[in-house]
Amino acid sequence: MTFHEVEQFEKEFAEYIQNVRNELMELEKKLFFSRFVLFDSANIILDDGIDAYLRLLQQVIEHAPSQIIEKIDASARYVLRKKFGKEAFYVLNKLIEDKKIMCTPSKSECDTYLIQACIMNPGAVLITNDGFNDYNTFWTKAVQVVKYTKIGSRFYFNLDLKRTITRPKTRPVRNVSSYQEVSGLELLWDPNDTKGKIEIYPEGGEG
Repeated sequence: MTFHEVEQFEKEFAEYIQNVRNELMELEKKLFFSRFVLFDSANIILDDGIDAYLRLLQQVIEHAPSQIIEKIDASARYVLRKKFGKEAFYVLNKLIEDKKIMCTPSKSECDTYLIQACIMNPGAVLITNDGFNDYNTFWTKAVQVVKYTKIGSRFYFNLDLKRTITRPKTRPVRNVSSYQEVSGLELLWDPNDTKGKIEIYPEGGEG
Protein backbone atom coordinates (compact mmCIF):
# COMPACT_ATOMS: atom_id res chain seq x y z
CA MET A 1 0.00 0.00 0.00
CA THR A 2 1.17 3.51 -0.76
CA PHE A 3 1.42 6.15 1.95
CA HIS A 4 -1.75 7.79 0.63
CA GLU A 5 -3.65 4.47 0.75
CA VAL A 6 -2.50 3.82 4.32
CA GLU A 7 -3.56 7.31 5.31
CA GLN A 8 -6.97 6.85 3.67
CA PHE A 9 -7.42 3.45 5.33
CA GLU A 10 -6.64 4.91 8.75
CA LYS A 11 -9.15 7.72 8.16
CA GLU A 12 -11.88 5.29 7.09
CA PHE A 13 -11.15 2.99 10.01
CA ALA A 14 -11.35 5.90 12.46
CA GLU A 15 -14.76 6.84 11.01
CA TYR A 16 -15.89 3.23 11.30
CA ILE A 17 -14.86 3.06 14.98
CA GLN A 18 -16.69 6.32 15.69
CA ASN A 19 -19.83 4.95 14.02
CA VAL A 20 -19.64 1.81 16.16
CA ARG A 21 -19.25 3.93 19.32
CA ASN A 22 -22.26 6.02 18.32
CA GLU A 23 -24.30 2.84 17.81
CA LEU A 24 -23.23 1.55 21.22
CA MET A 25 -24.26 4.81 22.88
CA GLU A 26 -27.66 4.62 21.18
CA LEU A 27 -28.19 1.14 22.63
CA GLU A 28 -27.22 2.39 26.09
CA LYS A 29 -29.52 5.38 25.72
CA LYS A 30 -32.50 3.19 24.85
CA LEU A 31 -32.13 1.40 28.20
CA PHE A 32 -33.00 4.60 30.08
CA PHE A 33 -34.43 7.26 27.77
CA SER A 34 -37.89 8.40 28.96
CA ARG A 35 -38.09 5.43 31.34
CA PHE A 36 -38.77 4.99 35.03
CA VAL A 37 -35.40 3.94 36.47
CA LEU A 38 -34.99 2.35 39.91
CA PHE A 39 -31.62 2.11 41.63
CA ASP A 40 -30.85 -0.69 44.07
CA SER A 41 -28.61 1.81 45.85
CA ALA A 42 -27.46 -0.50 48.64
CA ASN A 43 -26.36 -3.20 46.21
CA ILE A 44 -24.46 -0.73 44.04
CA ILE A 45 -22.82 1.29 46.83
CA LEU A 46 -21.69 -1.73 48.83
CA ASP A 47 -20.14 -3.24 45.69
CA ASP A 48 -18.45 -0.17 44.26
CA GLY A 49 -18.49 2.63 46.84
CA ILE A 50 -20.33 5.94 47.06
CA ASP A 51 -18.17 7.83 44.53
CA ALA A 52 -18.65 5.17 41.86
CA TYR A 53 -22.38 5.12 42.62
CA LEU A 54 -22.63 8.86 41.97
CA ARG A 55 -20.78 8.43 38.65
CA LEU A 56 -23.20 5.69 37.63
CA LEU A 57 -26.13 7.91 38.57
CA GLN A 58 -24.77 10.75 36.44
CA GLN A 59 -24.18 8.41 33.50
CA VAL A 60 -27.84 7.33 33.61
CA ILE A 61 -29.11 10.92 34.03
CA GLU A 62 -27.35 11.86 30.78
CA HIS A 63 -29.78 9.53 28.95
CA ALA A 64 -32.83 11.54 30.15
CA PRO A 65 -34.95 9.00 32.06
CA SER A 66 -38.47 10.17 32.91
CA GLN A 67 -37.92 9.51 36.62
CA ILE A 68 -35.24 8.12 38.93
CA ILE A 69 -35.91 6.51 42.30
CA GLU A 70 -33.01 5.52 44.57
CA LYS A 71 -33.73 3.13 47.44
CA ILE A 72 -31.56 1.72 50.21
CA ASP A 73 -32.06 -0.48 53.26
CA ALA A 74 -31.94 1.49 56.51
CA SER A 75 -29.31 -0.88 57.91
CA ALA A 76 -27.07 -0.58 54.82
CA ARG A 77 -25.71 2.76 56.06
CA TYR A 78 -23.89 1.07 58.92
CA VAL A 79 -22.57 -1.72 56.71
CA LEU A 80 -21.21 0.97 54.39
CA ARG A 81 -19.56 2.80 57.28
CA LYS A 82 -17.79 -0.37 58.37
CA LYS A 83 -16.64 -1.14 54.81
CA PHE A 84 -15.74 2.34 53.48
CA GLY A 85 -15.29 4.55 56.56
CA LYS A 86 -16.78 7.66 58.13
CA GLU A 87 -16.47 9.92 55.09
CA ALA A 88 -18.56 7.64 52.88
CA PHE A 89 -21.04 7.28 55.74
CA TYR A 90 -21.34 11.08 55.97
CA VAL A 91 -21.88 11.47 52.20
CA LEU A 92 -24.58 8.79 52.18
CA ASN A 93 -26.39 10.32 55.16
CA LYS A 94 -26.36 13.70 53.41
CA LEU A 95 -27.92 12.14 50.30
CA ILE A 96 -30.60 10.58 52.50
CA GLU A 97 -31.23 13.85 54.39
CA ASP A 98 -31.59 15.66 51.06
CA LYS A 99 -34.08 12.96 49.99
CA LYS A 100 -32.00 12.02 46.96
CA ILE A 101 -31.74 8.45 48.27
CA MET A 102 -34.71 7.10 50.22
CA CYS A 103 -34.44 4.59 53.05
CA THR A 104 -36.97 1.79 53.24
CA PRO A 105 -38.64 1.10 56.61
CA SER A 106 -36.37 -0.46 59.23
CA LYS A 107 -36.38 -4.23 59.65
CA SER A 108 -37.53 -4.74 56.06
CA GLU A 109 -35.72 -5.57 52.85
CA CYS A 110 -35.36 -2.94 50.15
CA ASP A 111 -35.59 -5.58 47.40
CA THR A 112 -39.23 -6.25 48.29
CA TYR A 113 -40.21 -2.67 47.48
CA LEU A 114 -38.02 -2.40 44.39
CA ILE A 115 -39.52 -5.55 42.85
CA GLN A 116 -43.06 -4.28 43.44
CA ALA A 117 -42.31 -0.82 42.05
CA CYS A 118 -40.70 -2.26 38.94
CA ILE A 119 -43.69 -4.50 38.28
CA MET A 120 -46.27 -1.77 38.87
CA ASN A 121 -44.64 0.85 36.62
CA PRO A 122 -44.84 -0.16 32.94
CA GLY A 123 -41.48 0.00 31.20
CA ALA A 124 -39.56 0.45 34.46
CA VAL A 125 -36.01 -0.89 34.76
CA LEU A 126 -34.08 -1.78 37.90
CA ILE A 127 -30.32 -1.25 38.05
CA THR A 128 -28.78 -3.94 40.23
CA ASN A 129 -26.49 -6.96 40.14
CA ASP A 130 -28.67 -8.74 42.68
CA GLY A 131 -30.03 -12.05 41.42
CA PHE A 132 -33.02 -11.97 43.84
CA ASN A 133 -32.50 -15.67 44.47
CA ASP A 134 -34.44 -15.48 47.74
CA TYR A 135 -37.61 -14.43 45.94
CA ASN A 136 -40.23 -16.40 44.06
CA THR A 137 -39.47 -16.35 40.33
CA PHE A 138 -43.18 -15.66 39.69
CA TRP A 139 -42.40 -12.07 40.72
CA THR A 140 -38.79 -11.64 39.68
CA LYS A 141 -39.34 -12.78 36.09
CA ALA A 142 -41.56 -9.72 35.64
CA VAL A 143 -38.73 -7.38 36.64
CA GLN A 144 -36.55 -5.88 33.90
CA VAL A 145 -33.11 -5.87 35.49
CA VAL A 146 -30.22 -3.87 34.07
CA LYS A 147 -26.95 -5.39 35.22
CA TYR A 148 -23.69 -3.50 35.03
CA THR A 149 -19.95 -3.69 35.50
CA LYS A 150 -17.39 -0.96 36.09
CA ILE A 151 -14.27 -0.76 33.94
CA GLY A 152 -12.07 2.19 34.75
CA SER A 153 -14.28 5.18 35.52
CA ARG A 154 -17.15 4.11 33.25
CA PHE A 155 -20.03 1.69 33.74
CA TYR A 156 -21.15 -0.78 31.09
CA PHE A 157 -24.53 -2.50 30.91
CA ASN A 158 -25.87 -5.85 29.74
CA LEU A 159 -26.77 -4.63 26.27
CA ASP A 160 -27.97 -6.96 23.55
CA LEU A 161 -24.92 -7.00 21.27
CA LYS A 162 -26.06 -10.12 19.41
CA ARG A 163 -28.92 -8.44 17.60
CA THR A 164 -28.69 -7.44 13.94
CA ILE A 165 -27.75 -3.82 13.32
CA THR A 166 -30.29 -2.31 10.92
CA ARG A 167 -29.01 1.26 10.86
CA PRO A 168 -27.80 2.40 7.39
CA LYS A 169 -24.12 1.60 6.96
CA THR A 170 -21.57 4.10 5.71
CA ARG A 171 -19.72 3.47 2.47
CA PRO A 172 -16.27 5.13 2.36
CA VAL A 173 -15.49 7.03 -0.84
CA ARG A 174 -11.80 7.00 -1.82
CA ASN A 175 -12.13 9.41 -4.76
CA VAL A 176 -14.67 10.67 -7.26
CA SER A 177 -13.72 8.20 -9.99
CA SER A 178 -14.23 5.19 -7.72
CA TYR A 179 -17.58 6.39 -6.32
CA GLN A 180 -20.15 3.61 -6.31
CA GLU A 181 -23.82 4.44 -6.66
CA VAL A 182 -25.86 3.99 -3.50
CA SER A 183 -29.48 4.61 -2.59
CA GLY A 184 -31.77 5.50 0.31
CA LEU A 185 -30.43 7.26 3.39
CA GLU A 186 -26.83 6.74 2.27
CA LEU A 187 -27.35 9.40 -0.40
CA LEU A 188 -28.40 11.90 2.25
CA TRP A 189 -25.30 11.43 4.37
CA ASP A 190 -22.18 13.45 3.71
CA PRO A 191 -19.49 12.03 6.03
CA ASN A 192 -17.52 15.27 5.76
CA ASP A 193 -20.44 17.21 7.27
CA THR A 194 -21.63 14.76 9.93
CA LYS A 195 -18.25 13.53 11.19
CA GLY A 196 -19.61 9.98 11.09
CA LYS A 197 -22.45 10.65 13.56
CA ILE A 198 -26.13 9.99 12.85
CA GLU A 199 -28.56 10.70 15.69
CA ILE A 200 -31.66 8.51 15.73
CA TYR A 201 -33.95 8.97 18.69
CA PRO A 202 -36.62 6.56 19.93
CA GLU A 203 -40.29 7.55 20.01
CA GLY A 204 -40.93 10.42 22.35
CA GLY A 205 -38.45 12.91 20.87
CA GLU A 206 -34.89 13.89 21.53
CA GLY A 207 -33.20 13.15 24.83
